Amino acid sequence: MNTNPILKEIRKTRERLSEEAGGDLRELFSMIRKQEILSAMRGEVFLKAPPKPALLRDEPTKYRTKP
Repeated sequence: MNTNPILKEIRKTRERLSEEAGGDLRELFSMIRKQEILSAMRGEVFLKAPPKPALLRDEPTKYRTKP
């Protein structure tokens, strides 16, 4: 079986972070949030999520127009 080196590194990092948080998911998210704050204080910029598209109306128009 071939092992993907990228997946291997991801799993290794996941295990390390889990151990640092003591297996506690809330602690893990707290650690991540602290790192985000420290990164922002250093001026590091992260990409924002793209804006949500505007909703289209499925309702017919109130007034008819001539073609």
